[in-house]
Amino acid sequence: MKNIVLLFLIISLNSYGQNELSEGFKKTAVKIGDTRFELYKGKIKVKINRADSASGYLSLPIFIYKSPSETPAEPIVYMSGGPGQTNFDHVPPGKFLANHDYIFIGYRGVDGSVQLKSKKLNRSMKGRHFKLMSDESLDYMGSCMQEYLKDITGRGIDISNYTMIDVIDDFEEVRKLLGYSKINLYSASYGTRVALLYSYRYPDVIKRSLMVGVNPPGHFVWWPENTERIIKKYDSIYATQSNGDNISIEESIRLAFLHMPARWSFFRLDADKIKAASFLLLYGKSSAVMAFDAYRNAALKKDYSGLYLMQLAYDYLVPKKMGAMGDCISKSASADFDPELNYRQLFRPDSLTIGAPMSMLTWGGFGILPIKMIDEEYRKPRISLTETLMISGNLDNTNPSEIAREKLLPWLPNGKQIILKDMSHCGDLMWLQRDAYKHMVLRYFDEGIVDTSLFRHDPVSFEPKKSFNKMAKVYYPVVFLGSLIY
Repeated sequence: MKNIVLLFLIISLNSYGQNELSEGFKKTAVKIGDTRFELYKGKIKVKINRADSASGYLSLPIFIYKSPSETPAEPIVYMSGGPGQTNFDHVPPGKFLANHDYIFIGYRGVDGSVQLKSKKLNRSMKGRHFKLMSDESLDYMGSCMQEYLKDITGRGIDISNYTMIDVIDDFEEVRKLLGYSKINLYSASYGTRVALLYSYRYPDVIKRSLMVGVNPPGHFVWWPENTERIIKKYDSIYATQSNGDNISIEESIRLAFLHMPARWSFFRLDADKIKAASFLLLYGKSSAVMAFDAYRNAALKKDYSGLYLMQLAYDYLVPKKMGAMGDCISKSASADFDPELNYRQLFRPDSLTIGAPMSMLTWGGFGILPIKMIDEEYRKPRISLTETLMISGNLDNTNPSEIAREKLLPWLPNGKQIILKDMSHCGDLMWLQRDAYKHMVLRYFDEGIVDTSLFRHDPVSFEPKKSFNKMAKVYYPVVFLGSLIY
């Protein structure tokens, strides 16, 4: 029976190619762990603008990992973080396939035939003249964005057709094509917003939704007070380990910026860029501890080598890792932009704190896009009856657990939230205790049961496994070369 169903699926999928909706699916075998699974890869054509009968099409890739079960339950549809990042960022654990198909659908603007990428946009995030958040740097970012928009408009691309609602409608079209009556949504970070809006737009087709590192409506904007709250949480833990024998993390940051020289060795220091790097390092508790160690060395030993290495890492990694910046800005701006706010004034950082530098860069730098906002009903929290589980970390600086609890949970009558202690964003939540995490995810999708019994408290250790200061000195020739390149 199973083979007949699969044969029908292949025939059905490939037949769409004759109607110019699908580009055909091919079956291949993949090994996950010790088990081989069937993987179907294909592409589907979707309208660029569904409101325009004369609209052209774009092509989106689809991966379907088939469950070996004769009677699998509802499939798991994955939505990754971003925006601007691919939705094909991992291979599903074999255990997830025991009773579910596992589906990846390309994000329009990133994975499909139209990709909103620009190397110049990404490079503009390096700033100008070692003052990342100066008006000159932010103006340059804005001019690069306007230049990019002019370029893609000339190529017939309307960035207003690349919102989260368009992504959701793509996913829904694929669901119908594949013949699934109901699906489970599994999302991370930015993907949690997509999943939430999916539950608003198509509530009847979702069995369960599991969201990791939850981003409620209105929170593609980061706030300085959230960064300060997270650092205070780290400080409260640090105080118990140091017995009060050392200055606090907050004080070490303040002193490091207060006495920051113009250079470390031969290299210019950019306090703004160090703040941006620090904010990104807070995404994981291990990298956060490394950053705190670098601040402590700067404050107590006047050794700024570690902070410089963080600055250099920002120059190297951010332009490469930010992905499709046009997509990133279009998705966030069309959902959360507020014309009443002066973003530069609002997010201009205090000279002695980390603040919310990514808000300054994203909203104060790239500026206002000529993009149509998604409908207001999708820009505010509202009741969703979808069975939902939110996974948060109490040390998450980008999507704080308090925000999900206070701003979203009250709108989810069938929702629950788990806050995992001493964990930050998705990397911590999904990977630090992988077996416990997979057990929890599977029990939820299979039975609707929230089972955290395998998790064990893993306290923050303020003894970093690696030191940015030591790395900067040991690899000084590489650091020197990197400073010339980046």
